Amino acid sequence: MELFDLGRAIEAQLYGSHKDLGRHPFFAAHPDLIGRLVSKLTYCVRDEPVRYMAIDMSQASDDESFNIAVYTDDHLFYLIYDPAVDHITTSILGRKLIELVEVLSAPNFMVAEPGRYQGSVTVAASYPGFKVRLPGDNLATDENRLQLDMFLPSLLRDLTHRS
Repeated sequence: MELFDLGRAIEAQLYGSHKDLGRHPFFAAHPDLIGRLVSKLTYCVRDEPVRYMAIDMSQASDDESFNIAVYTDDHLFYLIYDPAVDHITTSILGRKLIELVEVLSAPNFMVAEPGRYQGSVTVAASYPGFKVRLPGDNLATDENRLQLDMFLPSLLRDLTHRS
């Protein structure tokens, strides 16, 4: 498959992961940035299936960075955009380098009828030198939050397979 086609798939996943990505004022000020982010991710990820993606734009402003975490079966691709220098730093780690998973919030299964619940899971995954918040920020889509519920067991298995 061509990089362009892979990029379109990653771009769709980015937009499907964050409610405000296309409308965020940050991208109005940087109109080519989405294409640069998608291109960098595509170049790194290639044809590895994306298992989970989180976008944290809670600090995004003219002078604050934001990050994107993309998990495949074997790797974590962690992008940080620094607006001060207009640069995307990309770190690629083996998923087995995970050090700690913190469950910051969990759905409350006990307050609703069976099969329904209030809230969603939020975790922080620690790696050497940084921590990844999943699902990213408070503007994660409902689908992205459901994907995290399904991805979490795989992330926990990374802890047991640490080298």
